[in-house]
Amino acid sequence: MSKKSCGSCNGRGKTTCYPCNGTGTRSGNYNQNCTSCNGTREQTCNTCGGSGLVNSDGTKDCFITTATLASLNKKDDCNELNTFRYFRDVYVAKHYPEDVTEYYLKAPILMEAMTMHEKSDEIFESLWNEKLKTAYKLILKEDYSNAYKLYKNTMIELSKTYEKN
Repeated sequence: MSKKSCGSCNGRGKTTCYPCNGTGTRSGNYNQNCTSCNGTREQTCNTCGGSGLVNSDGTKDCFITTATLASLNKKDDCNELNTFRYFRDVYVAKHYPEDVTEYYLKAPILMEAMTMHEKSDEIFESLWNEKLKTAYKLILKEDYSNAYKLYKNTMIELSKTYEKN
């Protein structure tokens, strides 16, 4: 898929910090730096993950979910993947923007380790059956809070298992 410059950050990879609205300070306490941007007034763009580029069709890669669904012979525009993208863009990016940023830093590393593993097919099948399928059903029920908790716990588990120390 071809790439184009991200419209949200104009290709810079950074946007005005959402939690502090670009003030660099905590709400109501101008003596303490914002915990999201540490006073820089900017944060990594949630649309492009800091790369400054997006897919030409406007979608953003869901590295681990895309790899998992591809291993199950699902296409990039399947309902499951589009549902996860919606969840990321509408719920997670709004309520937990720092987690979206962290995901785009960690996911490529985790995905590479999972893909290179000799049992990668089993890993991705297990990930779907034990985690992502449940999260998908929760999102469809609009139970975003529990879907997010499952996502967060899954990322912690994957990081412990596949992140190089």
